[in-house]
Parts: sequence; C-alpha cells; structure tokens
Amino acid sequence: MVIKVNDIALQNELGMTSHHPRWAIAFKFKARQATTQLLKVEFQVGRTGAVTPVAKLKPVPIGGVTVSSISIHNEEYIKEKDLRIGDTVLIERAGDVIPQIVKSLTDVRSGKEEKIKFPRNCPVCKSKLFKEEEEAVWRCVNIECPAQVVERIVHFVSKDAMDIRGLGEANVRRFYDMGLLNDIPGIYQFDFEKLSTI
Repeated sequence: MVIKVNDIALQNELGMTSHHPRWAIAFKFKARQATTQLLKVEFQVGRTGAVTPVAKLKPVPIGGVTVSSISIHNEEYIKEKDLRIGDTVLIERAGDVIPQIVKSLTDVRSGKEEKIKFPRNCPVCKSKLFKEEEEAVWRCVNIECPAQVVERIVHFVSKDAMDIRGLGEANVRRFYDMGLLNDIPGIYQFDFEKLSTI
C-alpha cells in the first residue's frame, strides 16, 4: 500500500529525492506466518547439477495456500538456521508469495530431532558431489545424470526458452522414463510412430 499526501500544493512543497517523491511512502504489511513441523528433507538435482535441499513440511495453510514444501537452499543455510528433521518451524510467505522458513523453534525441541545430513553423493546417479571453495552449492558433475538431463530438456522446452507447447515437464519426464526422449536433439528426432502405439 502506498500512502500519499492528498494535496498537490503540499506535494510540490515536499518535492522529490533523486529517486522517489517525499510525499509518498510505501507501507508493507507484515508477512503472514504459521508454525508447522519439518518432516523430512529431499535433495533435488537441477539442470546445472546444483543439489538443492527441499524441506517437506506437515501441510499448513498460510495466506490462502497450503504449504508443504520449502527450498532450504544449501548446506550453509541449514547450519545457519539450525534446522533439524522433526523441528517445529516458523514459516512465512515472503511478499505473500514465496514460502520460507523464518526460524526453528528450538525452545520446543524434544531431543528426538535429527540433524540434516547433506549427501556427499548425487541422490540420483550416485556420483560424488563437488563444491567450489567460494560457492555454497554442492554439484553433481556427471553431465549424464538423469536428473540433469531431464531438467535441461524441461528448461529447453519451457516458455522462457523454446516455448514448445504440449511438451511440458510431465511429458518430458514421461517420455524420458519410457526411453523415447534422452536429450535435447531427441526432441527434433522424436519417433511419433512409437508414441502412437503407446
């Protein structure tokens, strides 16, 4: 919400800074928050090989949607927030859009919570993970890792890239699992006869 002075003469008198009027101010409401339980963590591999931990939560309604998953970014983030499986966590939707964990409620821990162990091998292809010294991200460097291959194809066909309609994420995964689509060039060599027999 923007609060403005409702008088043009006063607006002119108050003037401007180098980037905004002095007669208007943005007021942001505090993000809606809720508590829930961190049930487990799944590790997802993206198209660049980055391994991202995703917190699976006891579903909780917040701001009109039910939140059951939240990215917890990387190993350092997990350590900074002292997140553990079984924790009661305070969550919010930043900007009323992106869910995030605000903090772990450590004062209600029972002692049964488990530390989150970041894998040292890819959760999909089992290749060893690597982390550059300056980076916070662990990566699978196997370019043939099935998760990376699928994510690269999904990105290629997406609206932000080639915008290939009818070949969304679900179909890419299905065709990959069926052995009909194994790489990006395969999109242009697609065997439609084989597909019609399915």
